[in-house]
Amino acid sequence: MNSKRLEWFRGPPLLLILSFLLAGWFFADRVAGLWQHPFRSAVKGWDNTYYYLWLRGPMVRGDLDFQRDLWETETMTSRDKSAAMNQPLTVTGHLPNKYPVGWAISSLPWYALGAGLTRLLNMLGAHLALDGYGTYYQLCLMLGQLFYAGLGLWMAWWLVRRYIPGEAAIYGVLLIWLGSFLFYYQTTNLSMTHNLNFLAQMGAYCCSFQIGARPELRRYWFGLGFFCALALLARYQSAALLIYPLIQAGRVSLKRRSIGNLTLTTLVFMVGILPQLLAWKVVYGSFLVYSYQGEGFDWRNSHVWGVLFSPWHGLFYWHPLLILATMGFLAWCVATPSLEAGCWLLSALLTTAINSAWSCWWFGSAFGLRAFDGCIFFGMLGFAYLLYQTKRWPFLRTALIGLALVLVAWNVQLAWLARKDWLNLEEPVTYQQMFQTVAAFWHQTIIPAAGR
Repeated sequence: MNSKRLEWFRGPPLLLILSFLLAGWFFADRVAGLWQHPFRSAVKGWDNTYYYLWLRGPMVRGDLDFQRDLWETETMTSRDKSAAMNQPLTVTGHLPNKYPVGWAISSLPWYALGAGLTRLLNMLGAHLALDGYGTYYQLCLMLGQLFYAGLGLWMAWWLVRRYIPGEAAIYGVLLIWLGSFLFYYQTTNLSMTHNLNFLAQMGAYCCSFQIGARPELRRYWFGLGFFCALALLARYQSAALLIYPLIQAGRVSLKRRSIGNLTLTTLVFMVGILPQLLAWKVVYGSFLVYSYQGEGFDWRNSHVWGVLFSPWHGLFYWHPLLILATMGFLAWCVATPSLEAGCWLLSALLTTAINSAWSCWWFGSAFGLRAFDGCIFFGMLGFAYLLYQTKRWPFLRTALIGLALVLVAWNVQLAWLARKDWLNLEEPVTYQQMFQTVAAFWHQTIIPAAGR
């Protein structure tokens, strides 16, 4: 075995195995409650419930009667359920649902699989409710979203290695994934929409890259329209991340002096966002709605420092590895002047401005500043660039990887504490509180377990 193959064997595969084990551990713990007594739902929380209600009502009853859905759900606390059911009705007599429909649409095939499995088991003698909340419904939903997580990460690696050669690409993707909030939302909180948004963004970027390399292949133009629509259906804010696909599609069309493929992309995109327009029409009585009534942007009182460095979910405060990743991304943009670099830097700045001006700039209950889900890819690219540039200095590169692994271990520990409700995601958490919680967790659970 030559030295390069030996280096590959000792490096990325070990990190891949660790990543798979950690992802499997967190995922298994999330779905384990589906077989426990009392039953613990894998879909849990305010946002999570509302994403699911777009799917559950139409599939169980064929309507969007959220009032009845909320009455039947066990995925919210009683206080949240009461608050949700007491909201003013829309002009069509529905309870409002401000969240987009993307998560529900992406989960449709997995829901169907869960429903089919539940019916099959009933035919074999089981007595399972066909209510959309049962064990096999939720298991299939979570497995489907886990599949999307893996696909999104594979796309991120595929794209990073277009710019960063060698094993640095996979190191960059995996280390930043493990060291950021994305790990939490792609393994244990899969009923939020951040996982889907990352997949849609990666799909749009990969298709954009390919239409530049192979503009004659229509499947990439079709995919571009599909993934751009999916990104907006996942999170409206994703529009800030679609600058590169938009400019790339226009540039290639002008260069080829043909708008045929661009028309295809546009038509696919328009068909793709149609479900959201129809959903708004049913619930709100209009095809175009600003559904976040009472919430908005205050551009004169931006909280840039807060979203980056505040204990209240600040991006760099909670995930310090992203500081290095951001530095690497900025260095890559300077060293690689290109359409991608300019568009991605603009998207990152625009996302920061949007998040900072939002009325709830800490984004409620969150593990880190989850609204930066679309920017994690830029960090992956940036950290891969740092690893590649330090290849000539083995000591510096080893130190960089070693520091990253320490910060990864810290992040995974915090994610586990959040999963076990040891970490309060509703309030600011200082480093002192984090260290105290970690120490208490080890003292009360790990050490006694090891001593038995």
